Amino acid sequence: MPGGGPFIAEDRVVTLDVSRVPGDQLRIRIRPPAGFWAFNSFAVDYTSDESVRVETVPPAEARTDHGQSVLAELQGVDDSYYEMPRIGDCAYLRFPAPPSRSGMKRTVFLHSRGYYRLHLTGSGDPDTATLQQIQSEPDAAALFAAARFAAWRRNSQPASH
Repeated sequence: MPGGGPFIAEDRVVTLDVSRVPGDQLRIRIRPPAGFWAFNSFAVDYTSDESVRVETVPPAEARTDHGQSVLAELQGVDDSYYEMPRIGDCAYLRFPAPPSRSGMKRTVFLHSRGYYRLHLTGSGDPDTATLQQIQSEPDAAALFAAARFAAWRRNSQPASH
């Protein structure tokens, strides 16, 4: 599955090329590392490809959690970004709903651009062995993240009496 950083994605659409799958049954094996992903549901669309009408809808409003407008920073494809230097910073965007069309279903996707920097405090020497393992072994990044998450979870549980 495509990566996406350390934050939870509520919904994700993954396109799979199944054109060379023989027969009329599709079997997909999903093996996420334990504790890394939780899958609630799956769906497969078997309908034939139909023409799609794509309409780009610009945001009508974009405000920080303090009410400041950041619409100008988010509208253009340029080097102007809304910076969120503190953990918990966010922006709320409002878009006008595209009109419904007779005989058509409406699906909305968000296409966003940008980047993020993790708020980490570095200390000590780089763990080059782990970095090499993540780069060279399948699933090493997920296994590393799952182990770190499990350790964090153990350490953040209140002591039982």
